[in-house]
Amino acid sequence: MGNDRNAPIETSGCSPTCRASAAKVPGDVVFSLLAYIAVYAVIYSFGLYYIYRLLRDGPAAASEGSGDSTLAPRARRGNAGGARWCGMTAMEPSALALFWAAVIAGAIVLYVILDGFDLGVGIGFGTTRDAALRKGMMDAIYPFWDGNETWLVVIGASLFAAFPVVYAVFLPAFYIPVLLLLFGLIFRGVAFEFRYRGSTRGLWDWGFLLGSTIAAFVQGAAVGAMVRGISVVDGQYAGGRFEWLASLPVVTGIGLVLGYALLGASWLVLKSEGALREWAWPRVPRLAAAVLVVLALAAMASLVERDRAIDKAFSAAPGDGSFPRLA
Repeated sequence: MGNDRNAPIETSGCSPTCRASAAKVPGDVVFSLLAYIAVYAVIYSFGLYYIYRLLRDGPAAASEGSGDSTLAPRARRGNAGGARWCGMTAMEPSALALFWAAVIAGAIVLYVILDGFDLGVGIGFGTTRDAALRKGMMDAIYPFWDGNETWLVVIGASLFAAFPVVYAVFLPAFYIPVLLLLFGLIFRGVAFEFRYRGSTRGLWDWGFLLGSTIAAFVQGAAVGAMVRGISVVDGQYAGGRFEWLASLPVVTGIGLVLGYALLGASWLVLKSEGALREWAWPRVPRLAAAVLVVLALAAMASLVERDRAIDKAFSAAPGDGSFPRLA
């Protein structure tokens, strides 16, 4: 090393520490911190407001129009129309439920976009054996991959806290996909660190590829299974362990793998240069065409499942039927 303080630190053949930093100017860092603070300030402000309102006015009635006075909506103090303001029917969600639904929806969108290009780069990683291109792919997402997965934690925690009934149905229905997702993400994270150590790079390259592909596939399969409908009886999951592997979930799983690969290729075009950019650029239109084809197949598969989904979603008794109706 000598006396060069600006040289990257490297020990025992490991990758240099300069790979862990991104070229960020102070303005970008300040903007990111302010945006982070603003988002969470809004979330917690709404949460504190609704907690205060519940403590002040009491819980709203579960239903209105029933003859039982104990179920009548409680009027807001100083407001003759408080009963209507507080009352809800079984099909009218509260403002708090709508707020948390919006939070979860926003987190899903951010996760798909941000972690989508991470997983997409991992999927594209397996389509080339060029060591230089593979190293460039890893370097392109190294500063971002772990932070992007934070949105997945937000989704799970919000679903558990705000919609426990939905969570109680979702987890048994997708127990195997969730485990596969976690194992895939774990192997991806370990591969980032261990592929540069020792002589087992090939093993960790496979771990990075398979972890990315499996994580993308089970996410898409879960979406397809929810569109298809999940068997629910008395508020509990009543289906089999592998219902998520029906035709529609498999098609949507493949579609999300291709969609993430498209995001990954677009990210490499945006953030890389030279040979890696030239390698990624022609793959963008091919992947876009493949995604459109799979979307068409998914649309046809959903038409096949349409009658079943409609019957389970709208014709079942309360507490029974399918997961979309319960949600």
